[in-house]
Amino acid sequence: MKSIASTVIACGLILGACGDEVEPMTPEIIVGVECTDLTGCGVGAANARTVSFCEHCFSRPDTHVCEAGTCREIDVTGSLSFVLGIPPSARGAKSWTQASLNPVRSDGVRITCADLLQSSDYQDNYVYNAGNSNFKIFATPGGADPALAYPTRIAADVGVDRLLVVRVVSDTQGKGNVLAQGCAEGIEVKAGETTSVNLPLEAL
Repeated sequence: MKSIASTVIACGLILGACGDEVEPMTPEIIVGVECTDLTGCGVGAANARTVSFCEHCFSRPDTHVCEAGTCREIDVTGSLSFVLGIPPSARGAKSWTQASLNPVRSDGVRITCADLLQSSDYQDNYVYNAGNSNFKIFATPGGADPALAYPTRIAADVGVDRLLVVRVVSDTQGKGNVLAQGCAEGIEVKAGETTSVNLPLEAL
């Protein structure tokens, strides 16, 4: 007769063979799997993240991007640094949004700065592959001051031809009216390194 201990070991080696006490694991979708947007990669819909309360922020992937219908693990070990110079018309702005993006969307469409600056359909739009997306608050009294420079940085997916887009807005948490915006493209992001980017802002 087999001992109780040997039966327990056998059950542990063959998952689920001795009952349903072991809950099934959700398998991660691996690189190369087909997808239509960010929710089709990683562990189900949890891969797609939305920046809370941010009206002008991009949704971003948690673990994988979906480039031209194919999943790929994201590598945000690089970063971009830049300095914001505020146009006089954006004086008093409360916050800005910033995002590092890959040029190829989930549907295979290549995006440019011109495309990004003409659109506001970012939040909950999971076809964009943002390496990172967030908002920052102008901590100076009275909001953004054109007499000051605001250095900042953002994590970015490693690779070539990356984009950086910034919007200066009238309210906190990336909400309100867009007062100024800027974009840079053709950026190379290297693992473990910070790339300095020139990003002039244009008043709206």
